[in-house]
Amino acid sequence: MQNPPTATVSHPWTRYVAMGDSFTEGIGDPEPTSPGGYRGWADRVAEELG
Repeated sequence: MQNPPTATVSHPWTRYVAMGDSFTEGIGDPEPTSPGGYRGWADRVAEELG
């Protein structure tokens, strides 16, 4: 099995929208870099998408 070529690809999107509730927002998911703060899955996905 061959590994796919590694290349930086520009994504076609310019916006990311996550609709949801407290689960999406991350209530109860601590943010280590901001004591007392929260960071949900939508924020984490948006960061990875760049």
